[in-house]
Amino acid sequence: MIDHVVAQVRVSRKYRNLCDETLERVARWALARHPSIKAATKAAKRKLHQVYGAYAAQVDVGQVDALIDQLDLEDLKSGCEVILSCHKSTAERLEILDELFDALWKITGQPKSIMDPACGFNPFVWPWMQLSDVMYYACDIDRALIGCVERFWAKIGVEGQVECRDLLVSVPDVEVDVAFLLKTLPCLEQQEKGAGLRVLEAIRAPFVVVSFPTLSLGGKDRGMGWHYEGVITQMAKQSLWGIHRLSFEGETFYILEK
Repeated sequence: MIDHVVAQVRVSRKYRNLCDETLERVARWALARHPSIKAATKAAKRKLHQVYGAYAAQVDVGQVDALIDQLDLEDLKSGCEVILSCHKSTAERLEILDELFDALWKITGQPKSIMDPACGFNPFVWPWMQLSDVMYYACDIDRALIGCVERFWAKIGVEGQVECRDLLVSVPDVEVDVAFLLKTLPCLEQQEKGAGLRVLEAIRAPFVVVSFPTLSLGGKDRGMGWHYEGVITQMAKQSLWGIHRLSFEGETFYILEK
């Protein structure tokens, strides 16, 4: 029955590029609550819309592919700015990128290996990282987006490994210097209570950079910053991790030191 629900969901253009792990996980969740394939398929689509629909609506993979083809290696930042502007989450981060990575590397040291689970468009900030000879591992649930990242890395010569993976099913078993988990924990928690801490504990890195938005999608301050600060502080305390805070307009970063 799981295969039937997965097949019905994959017919939808919005979800056809999601990795098998995600569709199977959500189908299993839906069937546990709705015995019929029809009802379970509707429930699965509703669940996916809650956690992925808003993101998927912003992603035009064809546009990103075309922009990768047009990248000028002599002026990589300009081309990557256009790509990052294609999605609201990374567009909001553009103005702070130079300052952000200078501040991050002062805390963590310049990494020789990076993990970027649930990466989204984040690999396209590569020109601002100012790194060389780095192994960059990334994963996401969107197969089409993963293809874009793979093409980008091949074009600019980054040594990387990218795959389609669902963090709620399995966390990459890769040991790195620094891992990123940007604007991701709320989405994990929305799907599975306690998943955020479980994923953080499974990541094999001495430093994990976590970020949270401080404003709503409408640009309003609804106390999100204080709420998320309490959440991540409690996680750090529970796991006996050190914590460093970098605050910018619209987004706060917490560097967890394991």
